[in-house]
Amino acid sequence: AIDEYALYVDGVLDIAGNLSTVINTGSANDFQIGERIDGVNSFDGEIDEVRFFNIARSAADIAADMNAEFCSIPSGLEAYYRLNDGVANATNTAFNSAADDSGNGYTGTLNNFALTGTNSNWVNGPSIAAGINDGSISVNTCMPYTSGQGNVYGTTGTYYETYTNAAGCDSILEIKLTVTPITSNISVSACNVYTSPSGTYQWTFSGNYADTIQAANGCDSVISIALTINNYDTTVAVSDCGSYTTPDGNFTWTTSGQYPVTYLSSLNCDSTITYDVTIGHPTTSTLNITTCGSYTTPSGSNTYTASGTYTDIITNVAGCDSTITINLTLVNVSNGVTQTGNTLTADLTGASYQWYTCDNGVLGTPIAGETGQSFTPITTGTYAVEVTVNNCTTASACYTVDLSSVEESNSLSARIYPNPTNGIFTISLNDTGSEALISLIDLQGKLVFEKPVSANQKLIVSEKLPSGIYFVKLKTADNIVTYKVVIL
Repeated sequence: AIDEYALYVDGVLDIAGNLSTVINTGSANDFQIGERIDGVNSFDGEIDEVRFFNIARSAADIAADMNAEFCSIPSGLEAYYRLNDGVANATNTAFNSAADDSGNGYTGTLNNFALTGTNSNWVNGPSIAAGINDGSISVNTCMPYTSGQGNVYGTTGTYYETYTNAAGCDSILEIKLTVTPITSNISVSACNVYTSPSGTYQWTFSGNYADTIQAANGCDSVISIALTINNYDTTVAVSDCGSYTTPDGNFTWTTSGQYPVTYLSSLNCDSTITYDVTIGHPTTSTLNITTCGSYTTPSGSNTYTASGTYTDIITNVAGCDSTITINLTLVNVSNGVTQTGNTLTADLTGASYQWYTCDNGVLGTPIAGETGQSFTPITTGTYAVEVTVNNCTTASACYTVDLSSVEESNSLSARIYPNPTNGIFTISLNDTGSEALISLIDLQGKLVFEKPVSANQKLIVSEKLPSGIYFVKLKTADNIVTYKVVIL
C-alpha cells in the first residue's frame, strides 16, 4: 500500500508525498518516538507536546494549537504526551514513563534514558501557554485544614480541587491531608467533685470523660479522663428487734428513723451512710382451738394429742418473737360398734351417724336414710358407720352381717305373691294390731319406696322396676322382718 504524508514546520507545509516503504510502522510493534523501530538513526534533540490524531489535521488546525497545551481534549486525539512528568536536569529515576493525557491510557515508556544530570533526562521545554496542570501537596495538621478555595477538611484523606490557571485551563490540585489531633490519657481521683483541665466541666460521679484544651501550637488537645469520685454516699435499710447497733458498734438506736453517719475513707474523703432503721417489738396473742384428734402448733415445732394450754413462739413481721398462747380442745370421737344379732349399734351416744357398705374392708357407699345410732341391714354384707361430733368425723371398722336365713316373726308376717314376678306383686300384711312401715330396697341398699300400711291391708306394687333381687322390709314399733322378692 502507498501511504500519503505531509510534513508541516511551524504550521507551514514543508513537504508532502507518498511512502512506498514501511519504515516506522507495523502492527506487531509499538510506536516509537526518537528512534526508528530497527534501532537505526536515533533522534538527537528535544521533544515536547507529542499528539496523535486519527484524522488528518489541516495547516490552520496545526497553527492554531502549536503554541499552547490543550485545555480540553479535541475530537480525534488518540494519544497526547505533554512530557511534563519529570523535573528538569534533576534525578528522575522515579519518572521513567510519559503520561498519556488523552484519557486513552497509552502510557509511554522511556528507554535508554539516564534520567539524571543534564544529559538524557527531562529538560525545560519551550515557552508555550499551559494547559491542564496537575499538582500535589501534602499537609500534616492537628486541626481542620482550610484549602485555598475555602473548603474545610477535618479528617485524614485525599482531596481534589480544580483551579483556573493563567491560560484559562483547569489546574487540578491533589491535597494529601493527614489530621492528627493531640490526645492524652489521665487517671484522677477526687473526693466530691472534679473540675476538668479546661475548667469547662465539673463531674461528681466516677466515670470516663473527655475534655479539650488548646496546646501551645494552637491545636486542640483532647484529654481522656478516667475519674474516680471517692465520696461514698448511700442509704442502707436495716431492721432489728428492740434496737439496732451499727456494724462498728459506735451507734445504737431504739426507735425507727433515718440516721446519717459520716466516715473518713482511706483516701481522706468523707463518706456518709444513712441508716434507714426500722425497730420492731415482741408481740403476744392467744388462740382458742377446737379440733379433732391432734393439733400442730403454728411454728411446726410441736404436735399435741391432748387438750390443754400450750405456748408457741414464731417470728413476727418486725423480726421479733411473737408468743402465742394456745387454749386447745381436742375432740376424740369414739368409733366403736356393738353387734347384736343382725343389728349394729354405734357405742358413742349423742353424735351424728351415717352407715356405709364396706368394699374389701374399706368404707364404701353411704346407705340412704340410715343415719341412726343403730342399723339393721336387710342384705348380707359388711357395714361400717361414720360418727361425727363437733365437725370431727371418724369411721368404724367393718362388720359382717349374714342374712342368708331370714326368720319371720310370729307377730309380724306377710304374704308376697306372685314371687318371682314379672313386675307387679302384692304384699298382704297379717293382723299386727298396729300400723307397719313397708320399705322396698334394691340389692345395693337403695330405697325404692316407703309406705305406711294398716293391719290386714294389702299393698299392690305396680312400679316398673328393673329385673333383679329386691327386699321388702316390714317394720313396726316392736319388730322388723325382711322378705326377698325376685323380679324377672
